[in-house]
Amino acid sequence: MIDIKEYTDDVATLLIKDIQQEIQRLTEEAVKSIQQQRVLSQKRRLLIESFDSISSAMTQLFIKDLIMGMDQEIAKLDEKIHKCEAHKEYYNDILEVVRN
Repeated sequence: MIDIKEYTDDVATLLIKDIQQEIQRLTEEAVKSIQQQRVLSQKRRLLIESFDSISSAMTQLFIKDLIMGMDQEIAKLDEKIHKCEAHKEYYNDILEVVRN
């Protein structure tokens, strides 16, 4: 086991600062992804609502493709959000050990 006490305060302070910056970056990335998800979900909902008003089968097919693409993008953003949250948790665990 590593004795963290043997490292200088300067090194620990720099590490804490780096970890806090990374946690902030991950938080911002998750928030941005959530915002992008909301916008895509609203666009998707609008396309779904307009689908029945369209008489052209080709246009309906195009709308279905757009919706499927949005669904894929929403799923990617959801995965990104979960990864950010998991990594934030790991960094918080490390931060707790380094601070003590």
